Amino acid sequence: MTTTVPKRGLDITIVGGGLGGAISARVLRTHHNVTILERTPHAVEFGAALLIGPSTMQYLDKLGLDRSKIGCVGMDFVRIWTKEEILVHDHALNWEKDYGDKWLSNNRADLRNEFLRLATAPSSELGVEGNPAKIVFGAEVAAVDTQTGKLTLKNGDVYESDLVIGADGINSIVRPFVVDEPVAVNPPKLSGTSAFRFVIPAKEAMEIYPHLPGPNQPSLGIMVAADGSQRSLAFYPFRDFTMFNFIMLVPDNLLKDPVSGSKNELRSAEDVLVYFHDFPEGIKAILRLATNIRLWQIRHQDPLPTYVKGRVMLVGDAAHAMTPTQSQGANQAIEDAEGLELLNNDAVDRDSLNAVLQQWERVRRPRASIVQDLSSGVLSSHDITTVYKHAPFYWSYPGIVKSLELLDKGELITYAG
Repeated sequence: MTTTVPKRGLDITIVGGGLGGAISARVLRTHHNVTILERTPHAVEFGAALLIGPSTMQYLDKLGLDRSKIGCVGMDFVRIWTKEEILVHDHALNWEKDYGDKWLSNNRADLRNEFLRLATAPSSELGVEGNPAKIVFGAEVAAVDTQTGKLTLKNGDVYESDLVIGADGINSIVRPFVVDEPVAVNPPKLSGTSAFRFVIPAKEAMEIYPHLPGPNQPSLGIMVAADGSQRSLAFYPFRDFTMFNFIMLVPDNLLKDPVSGSKNELRSAEDVLVYFHDFPEGIKAILRLATNIRLWQIRHQDPLPTYVKGRVMLVGDAAHAMTPTQSQGANQAIEDAEGLELLNNDAVDRDSLNAVLQQWERVRRPRASIVQDLSSGVLSSHDITTVYKHAPFYWSYPGIVKSLELLDKGELITYAG
């Protein structure tokens, strides 16, 4: 029998039940009354796999993440080949030694399901205090009052909140209520690059193309055209090495049939082969076996002037949408959620809330804005190796409390390289 804890803390409404919204709910549920409003009719997660870094994964462990449910695979190497199969870069990461854990690949849907479990499972199951977060599907937001915390849905339902958290992604409905400037209300910026994405069973892929990394040396593999066309592909294993994730990048100016408004459009193998006809036969054979290939136009947002207004704040892609070239989108959303630990203090009430949010923003907005710029810079420089060159900045993040202490002393390390 589930025990219900008497109401306490703030009434918090999170708009968006994706990765950022779900993990934020897990952080806040121990002290507050949390409701997640998800616009889709049920839990749907697009995308295949993503990479979570050492410090981020260690924080998720503290929240009770069950790694067995997501089949993490740790990356030991980054290897880069030309399309002629010449190995031009072979780098051992050693992140377990340097940062306490590996760079871990995860299935996006599995990770989202695990985050939702952490947000909504009975408190006794997780061994935590407070009540589980409630989730409402099919809830589309129409308006948010930043001063009162009143949130109105398209169907007329109203939620009265002490705090509203916009975790509703790159096309955020909440963002324009927080930032009344063109950078917030304009459509996300085109990066100039699109990605074909698909997954394939590892056994089939490795039989076709033996150059794929095996379980004894799990790696992020990258293959570049190296002919000025800026075509490239990346691949890595996930789900306990049972699947491979493939991402094939093509400049928008080469696409004969670009994405027409949808973030993910289905495409055929023949559509992709047009752009990778001169890549190895093994890669093309894998491509011909692939199903559910989706074309995604990579977009991002310029850094925002604020993430907070009144009783409303932004986290994740709603606050700092970035290109995926540094694999930082999910990591930064989780760091945002870790920062919400500042609210898990009995002294925080409706009146003192905004002062705490300002402290959260002192750390989170400058850091996430830097990561946005670093991620965008990779698409301009085409220097893929920066994904680990910036590792000290990414994975030495000490968390919100320590960051505020360092900031007050003038000692917080910001990226300067």
